[in-house]
Amino acid sequence: MADLPHPLGSEVPPGHPAHEWVRRIVGSVERRTGRPSQWNGRLYEEPSYDAQASVRPDHSLTGGPGDVIGPLENASTSRLPPAGHEAFKVRAAVASVTHEAIHLTSEYGDGEAAAEVGEVALDEGLTEAWALANVDAVLTDIGMDRQVPTVGSEHTVDSYPAYTAATGELTRGLSAASGRSPDEVRDHLLNTPRSERWNAAADLVIDGQFGDRVGPEDRAELRKHLIPEMRGGFERLPAVQWGYGLDVEKAAEGRQVGQQAVEGLRATTGRLQAQQHAFPGQPVPPAPERPPMYVTENSGRLVAPAPTPPPVPTGPKPTMAQILAERREKAAAAKGRPSPSEALKALDGQAPASGAVGQPATPQTASDAVRPPVVQLKQEKGRGVD
Repeated sequence: MADLPHPLGSEVPPGHPAHEWVRRIVGSVERRTGRPSQWNGRLYEEPSYDAQASVRPDHSLTGGPGDVIGPLENASTSRLPPAGHEAFKVRAAVASVTHEAIHLTSEYGDGEAAAEVGEVALDEGLTEAWALANVDAVLTDIGMDRQVPTVGSEHTVDSYPAYTAATGELTRGLSAASGRSPDEVRDHLLNTPRSERWNAAADLVIDGQFGDRVGPEDRAELRKHLIPEMRGGFERLPAVQWGYGLDVEKAAEGRQVGQQAVEGLRATTGRLQAQQHAFPGQPVPPAPERPPMYVTENSGRLVAPAPTPPPVPTGPKPTMAQILAERREKAAAAKGRPSPSEALKALDGQAPASGAVGQPATPQTASDAVRPPVVQLKQEKGRGVD
């Protein structure tokens, strides 16, 4: 992963065997990509023994003594050519440095946009895919296949299985939509500044499916339709890549994310083409608004913002008696009956329980007209009157 701020170990000086191998790897990547490297020529040991290679903000390279510096040094200084597990470690070290050398040939563009979760996931997937596809060519370029004859028969471990699986599905989908090969799509995106890669991916679909019928304004609107179909799934990938699970499980989830992105592109493209066919000459309809999302701390998982809580009531807290009285009032209103407070007011002649407001309640029957009030009966019963 690029641009990791961390403490430095000791510097590996020029002329050291590991430094020489790193210099050759960076040169091989420069020649094969056709892009200049930003490496400043400095190499440091990581404090962590088994750390992979990484790029620091000052464009220096680092590597752990156990997994990068040591294996590269051993390739030159061992009495016998490394074989078996030692050859595997040499290949892994070259692949790790190759990955970081690709980062050093890439442009970031808008730094803030390039650091977004979806951009990072796509960048790591494209970079690791290039490294896995070209590590044998790099081994030949630098002469490692002659120094360690068995290095070519070893396998390379995918360091980002979720990212590379999703990126592989996406590049194949973009290949089918644009008419370019998957490798051409991958290299085209790598040649684009990181902050602009989603635009470049959308443009591949637009150029392949809509052609020259699209003007600048329609292209901008089409991007708004297409980019969320791709980017939304990639924004969830860090939670998969850095979560618990086997590499094969992470690759399966990444593959599903890539397939969903391609299916979304196809459906959206088909819908927009149908609208253009039905209404020729009409501008592209505006893209639907999507709910805002944010990334939870540490996990990288996207969640919808929490709804705005209801306002907190002010004033004194109601008593339990007041709460129960309010509930009785609501229950009576729901059943269409006079509430307890209205009934009491009607008995006291203060307000009607039914009829017009401000008018005395009309007796329903003749017996109602002569029946004494309930309060009076209760008082008489309390004095022993039956």
